[in-house]
Amino acid sequence: MKQLQAVLLASALAFGCTSALAQDKAPAPPTTVVATLDNELSHLEKGLLGLAEAMPEDKYSFKPTQGKFDGVLDFAGQVKHLAGGIAMYAGAIQGEKPAAEPTSLKTKAELVQYLKDSLASAHKALASLNDQNMFTPIPPPFGKNPTTRFALAVAMVSHPNDHYGQMVEYLRMNGVVPPGSK
Repeated sequence: MKQLQAVLLASALAFGCTSALAQDKAPAPPTTVVATLDNELSHLEKGLLGLAEAMPEDKYSFKPTQGKFDGVLDFAGQVKHLAGGIAMYAGAIQGEKPAAEPTSLKTKAELVQYLKDSLASAHKALASLNDQNMFTPIPPPFGKNPTTRFALAVAMVSHPNDHYGQMVEYLRMNGVVPPGSK
């Protein structure tokens, strides 16, 4: 009798665990171009903010010195450049004139907030895309050739990956394990 009870209990537990796992399905993949871009931006946002927050403030002035690193940005410069670029792309997508990159930002807290604000404007810019305006030629935020909001959106979610890689190296050179590697 005890064996039967044990088998029934094990079966019930197995069924319960299977049911619980079935309810924790991964979210459905995005089904539109805009949703896909916004999903990529969300992943990028998590990674970039993780790096910016992981670097100790006293290391924000770090830049490599051994080897051919003349003229590279320090870590603070990487964060500011990223935030400024994202804000420029987001503004152009929404038809706004690019704002000048602020020069007064110095502290880690100020730079992280600038990055957060830029990423929020990027989400807003992506939400403004639709079938009617996505491929309409618009003036470029830089250069001379017309572009499209879609092209700017793709650049906005892809180009920062170059800087993400550089920032990962800066953290590692300072003995900090990047959040994405934990």
